[in-house]
Amino acid sequence: PVGALAVVGCLAVALPMSTGAPVSAQVSLREVSPAPHRTVLATVHLTPPAAADGADWFTATAWQGGGEITDRLRRTGPGTWESTTPLPVHDDWKATLRLQRGTQVLALPVYLPRDDAIPAKEIPASASFTRAFQLDKQLMQREAKQGVPGSLWTLAYLVVGALTLIALGCIAGGLAYAGRRAAAADTPAQPTSERTTAPV
Repeated sequence: PVGALAVVGCLAVALPMSTGAPVSAQVSLREVSPAPHRTVLATVHLTPPAAADGADWFTATAWQGGGEITDRLRRTGPGTWESTTPLPVHDDWKATLRLQRGTQVLALPVYLPRDDAIPAKEIPASASFTRAFQLDKQLMQREAKQGVPGSLWTLAYLVVGALTLIALGCIAGGLAYAGRRAAAADTPAQPTSERTTAPV
């Protein structure tokens, strides 16, 4: 029970996310490979300059194009950072800058492809642009429906939380049962006393 409460406590501490004070970046892209398989290196100038000071991580991330790239940005001056690994900005790849400062999990799009199924427009990887950071979840879940009532989100989280607790309870019960069986197997059997039968 103590372990289960500790797990729930860790989840409760990690779940809250906020945007905090507004952060934006002026990004310059240097082409490494040309189209149609374009890759770039990014130079990032943050506003305010100290936005990433003491951050848990500040990375350039690309995924969904046939692999995954996570590149920790290198600081080159006050408020200035550079990527060290070329980012693919073509076809189905998605590329963002991701910044975490405590409960603030932020992201800025570098390149996002057009997606007619959502629908969502392409966010191009221009040679130079200025964009604001937003909640990382908004970019990671572009396909999420907008305008969903808050009560529905609350109900969904409660259902998922209940299923999680049931799963943890089943695991705990299974481990307790296995422990009792192992303890019983290690206990030596008691000798059975011989009974004598009187002659009739």
